[in-house]
Amino acid sequence: MEDRHYTNKEFKQIMDRALRIQGQSDSGAEQGHSMSELVAIGRDLGIDEQAIREAAGDVALRGGGGMGARLAGGELVQREQVDVSHEMSREEADEVASEIRHIVGLPGSDSVTGRRVTWQTNYLVAQQRAWTLSVSVAAHGGRTRVEVEGHNGMLAGGLFGGLGGGLGIGAGVGVGVGVGLGALGSPLFAIAVPIASIALAYVGSRSLFRMITRSRRQKIARMAEQIADVVRSSRSTPPNP
Repeated sequence: MEDRHYTNKEFKQIMDRALRIQGQSDSGAEQGHSMSELVAIGRDLGIDEQAIREAAGDVALRGGGGMGARLAGGELVQREQVDVSHEMSREEADEVASEIRHIVGLPGSDSVTGRRVTWQTNYLVAQQRAWTLSVSVAAHGGRTRVEVEGHNGMLAGGLFGGLGGGLGIGAGVGVGVGVGLGALGSPLFAIAVPIASIALAYVGSRSLFRMITRSRRQKIARMAEQIADVVRSSRSTPPNP
């Protein structure tokens, strides 16, 4: 039994069954797994970290992203969470807050309340980049949780409203009506061109949104890991006298 090799299909069936059994033994309690845990499990199975992260993004898009995310082609809200097996002290929180500013590399405001650090991009930066970032580092129960969250709603509005509305509707209707009714005298052309322009603008906006949000997810993942490394390394830093 120990030396038997299982096919990929059998492996999936075994893991699905094991998860169901564990769920029954936990009396239905949802345990959940952080992204760092998923990456570690994938590494043990020989799965590339980037493949795990892209798969997680696709699952979030299909399952929990909502209709807006599915229409946009990417996550409107992206969240990366890392749990560190060290409870950050009050003194270490000040150090972590200082390092967050360097890691994120964007103007923002931070605050330290007890053993909790929060940071968020300021309004002007969020408007300029169409990206709102927030960071939370909180210590509790012998652990410290790092969470980085990004909101892409302004990006979606800019792309689909600007590119889709301006190019798709504006140019499509202008060319379709002007040429179709004016030059060609064809109502069909006047209707078909705007529809085609809107469809092309939507496809282009969706592809661009998906590409940008994928890049942002990678950045958020790197930020979370770098901040978690700061929390881990802070254990060796003696508190200020």
